[in-house]
Amino acid sequence: MTVSLALTRLTAEEAPGFDLGAFSCGDPSYDAWLGSCLTQLRAGSVTVFVLIEDVDQAPGGSLRPVLGYFALALTVIKSDDLSKRAAKGQDEVPAFLLARLALSADLRGGADGKNLLTAALARMVMASETVPSRLLAVDAERPKVARLYEDWGFTATSDIDGDVDPETGRYRKNVRLVAKTSSIRAALPEGSLWTETSG
Repeated sequence: MTVSLALTRLTAEEAPGFDLGAFSCGDPSYDAWLGSCLTQLRAGSVTVFVLIEDVDQAPGGSLRPVLGYFALALTVIKSDDLSKRAAKGQDEVPAFLLARLALSADLRGGADGKNLLTAALARMVMASETVPSRLLAVDAERPKVARLYEDWGFTATSDIDGDVDPETGRYRKNVRLVAKTSSIRAALPEGSLWTETSG
C-alpha cells in the first residue's frame, strides 16, 4: 500500500504532537538534532519542515511519526569564497542555507530522498521571493552528498576533494556549496511534490 506523504512546518507550539525523538535516519547526529531543535525554533534562528503521513491526526491521539525533515536558515558568504561575478562587489553576500536534511532509514532506496531535497530547494526559492537572496547555500558532510548537490548546479567554495576521514567517510570540515537562486528556480520541476499541511 502506498502511503501519501505531506510536509508541514514545525512550530514550537505544535512540536509536542510529533514524535521527534523517535526519528531515525541512520546518522545519530541528525536524529539528535531534530529531537533538540526546539531551542532554535523558539529563538527564530531556523525554520523546520517535517515530512509526515498525510492523515488528519495520529491514530488514538498518539504522537505523529516524522519520516523526514529539513531545516532552513539565513547565512552570509564571504566574497573571498565566491567568484567576482557572484560577489558583485560585496564583502559578504546574504544567502539562504539548507542547514539540515534527513530522511527516515525506512524510506531509503526510493524517490523520497530526492523529493525531500527538491521540496527544500523549492521552499528556499519561494522564501527568496519575499526576502531577496541571489544565492542558496548547502553544507555537505560527505563527498556523496556534495555530488548530489553538484547535480543541482551547486559549486563548492573550497576544495571539494578536501580531507576525508577514512573511518567515517565524512569531510573533516564541512564543504559549503552555493548556487544562484535563479539557476535553482529554473531547474525545479513544476507543481508541488507533496501536500503541505498546517500541522
